[in-house]
Amino acid sequence: MSPESLRSIWKKYEAAYPHNALDSRKAVDIREVFLEANSGDLLAEAVVDEFAVYMARAIYNIVLMYDPQQIILQGLLAYGGEYLEEKLNDLVRIFPSYGNADTGLVTYSKIIDSDDRLYNRGGAVRAEQLSVW
Repeated sequence: MSPESLRSIWKKYEAAYPHNALDSRKAVDIREVFLEANSGDLLAEAVVDEFAVYMARAIYNIVLMYDPQQIILQGLLAYGGEYLEEKLNDLVRIFPSYGNADTGLVTYSKIIDSDDRLYNRGGAVRAEQLSVW
């Protein structure tokens, strides 16, 4: 997700949550948003909630087109923490075309310990270059 998209979501909710740890500097870094949401910051949770809806829509489209048995999220998304995982899993389970709601469709893979770069056979891709929109 681009910093501009994060800032846009943050601005939409900031007035509703005046006492929060997520300031305008942190709001453009998805890692900071994830950390604050996992710490219980209500504004960060609202931002992650909306982010999870967009992610769930993307996953839903992948499921409709390709009918995968598993979807693996890597990079920064794999480090989203418990709040993102629970929210995204709840949203994915309500898909009408997804058969068994007891089975997890989304898996989080932390192939490397560093969230700075994502490695693949073709080379390295900076995490900031990834977009879910």
